[in-house]
Amino acid sequence: MADESLVEEKVQIATQRGPFSLRLPATFRALAYRDYRLLWFGQLFSSLSEWMEQVLRPILILEMTGSAVHLGLISAVRLVPQLGVGLLAGAVADRFDRRRILLLAQSSTTAIAFITAALVISGQITVWQLYATTIAAGITMAFNQPARQSFIPNLVPREMLANAVALNSVAFNMTRILGPSAAGLLIVPFGIGGVFLLKGFLMFAVVALTAMIATRFDQNTSHHETSLLGSLGEGVSYAIKDRFIFAMVALTMGLFVFGMPYQTRTLLSYSLDVLDIGPAGLGLMLAAMGAGALVGALAIATVGSFHQRGLFLIGGASIFGLSLVAFAVSAWIPLLVVPFLAVALSGMLRMTYMSTSNAFLLEMSPPNMHGRVMSFLSLDRGLVSLGAILAGVLAAVAGPQWGLIIMGTLCIVMPLLVAVVFPQLRRVD
Repeated sequence: MADESLVEEKVQIATQRGPFSLRLPATFRALAYRDYRLLWFGQLFSSLSEWMEQVLRPILILEMTGSAVHLGLISAVRLVPQLGVGLLAGAVADRFDRRRILLLAQSSTTAIAFITAALVISGQITVWQLYATTIAAGITMAFNQPARQSFIPNLVPREMLANAVALNSVAFNMTRILGPSAAGLLIVPFGIGGVFLLKGFLMFAVVALTAMIATRFDQNTSHHETSLLGSLGEGVSYAIKDRFIFAMVALTMGLFVFGMPYQTRTLLSYSLDVLDIGPAGLGLMLAAMGAGALVGALAIATVGSFHQRGLFLIGGASIFGLSLVAFAVSAWIPLLVVPFLAVALSGMLRMTYMSTSNAFLLEMSPPNMHGRVMSFLSLDRGLVSLGAILAGVLAAVAGPQWGLIIMGTLCIVMPLLVAVVFPQLRRVD
């Protein structure tokens, strides 16, 4: 590992505050640091383009094939690379300059967007080309996530880490609301190819912002004693042996399986089939969830680091499960506001949990392990898909409401079990 004093000196140089730093409100204090500010605006544009793409590709495959099977597959193949190379990408982030990894991944995403735009605009796009570019985009995203998350501690002082991680969540949730609606509105005047072209220009801006980051050192300059696969094995071994890290990863993965499918899969069918609120009501439901998540991220950004975070994570995860149960039983309550409140609460709790846990993992793990530790969280989409299958089976066997109640109950009980098996988690401050 690189000499700690040299690392600290370079971090201090790279994170010097700009002239307007004293005028920033507490919620946005990490943006006072130039390099982090560049990374954050890059995250904003990158997330915006990603959410736009999640609308563009399904619409395009439906126009080309009219097949529900292809619609499901185009979403699935984008997630496969994260399961296949996600952990390996974490090892890469710990071995090489994270800024260069980001530049390579973002440049590749930019090229993919422009190639897809050219194929669509020219009318030459084929189904296999769409699948190929989708898989390629998934690979670049898999390498981008752990490098970006593990780069944050290099750009801000330790006391700003919680605020910086939460602000990343703010950017993600702002674009989660704006991206899909922007894509839907822009398709009409510019067409799918034109919006892909816009995505390419957004990603070009991301590359330019990342290139301006001053932090260029490799944090782990003496890592070549082991192979890349050896580094991957070291990361897995570390996560298993460190009781706190293992407890955090186990708790988070459990939420991916039992809790997150509701927000990405179950919400649509439940709102339309059980609550019968129609497409307009579904849109409002999604907006309520996004607004709750944004409020949660802003709250953590404002508070920053605080005491009793272990208990907060355990309690927050359990209350998140309770919000799922509340949403499930809301169909039996003759007040339409109840499901909207439950959805907003679940979005807020999910984001406060993820922001706090991400900062916690970065603080509690050594710098040379940051990429590998954060790569475990990059498995989220694959685990959510696994949970969606379980949710579908439960809905078919017990009905959609009882299926969601069971999933929510598992989210309530699981954190309590983790707290009993791993007392380190509830005791840590």
